Amino acid sequence: MKKFSAVFLVSAAFYAFSAAENTSEKAVITGDQMEIIKSGREVVFSGNAVVTRGLSVLKADWLKQDKATGLVEARGNVYLKTFSQDGELIVGRGGRARYLPEDGKGEFWESRPNVVYYVKSSTEPLNLTADKIDFDNLSKIIHAEGAVEIITSSGSAFAQDAVYRQQEMKVFLTGQPRPRIIYDEKSRKGEYTADLITLSTEKRDADLQGHVHGKIYDFEKR
Repeated sequence: MKKFSAVFLVSAAFYAFSAAENTSEKAVITGDQMEIIKSGREVVFSGNAVVTRGLSVLKADWLKQDKATGLVEARGNVYLKTFSQDGELIVGRGGRARYLPEDGKGEFWESRPNVVYYVKSSTEPLNLTADKIDFDNLSKIIHAEGAVEIITSSGSAFAQDAVYRQQEMKVFLTGQPRPRIIYDEKSRKGEYTADLITLSTEKRDADLQGHVHGKIYDFEKR
């Protein structure tokens, strides 16, 4: 097992969705055009379609809501803007999404979904990109899969699969090709790969397990 300290602000991006949906307010959907289909069971909104719930706003070219379940499907230029409990701005984008406003559950996919989190404690925002991102406020688990990229001001992490468990305050990186982390601080740079990489958002360190391979580069200041 390999363990070292690195400042990864992963908790910010992963926890953003859960924190933002912690409100008892009802969701409101609007659009330029509305169509009632399937004998009133579904409603379609198009043109400036927007879902709002508390401080959370979800926009798309096209939205469809199932009136029985409350499920909202979004398509085309999907955009999420919300704020964390600390008032930090979170912006998410993707090609398509499914969203349950009342439960704080949903998923983004298509067009490489991206989340940017403007962390107060960092001089640069955190960036999370993947082929698909699922979030669940009830279980407090965020799952990103497919060429996952986590980028911070102090380093980057790459994996095929990433799971954040808020109760453990850890992110688990797995999959093939093997997870990889790169840190770059001042004159020092390192790169590591392993079968499993666990990032602790509480201790701000990383555990590497299984066929660990690493390189450390030292550069003299000029």
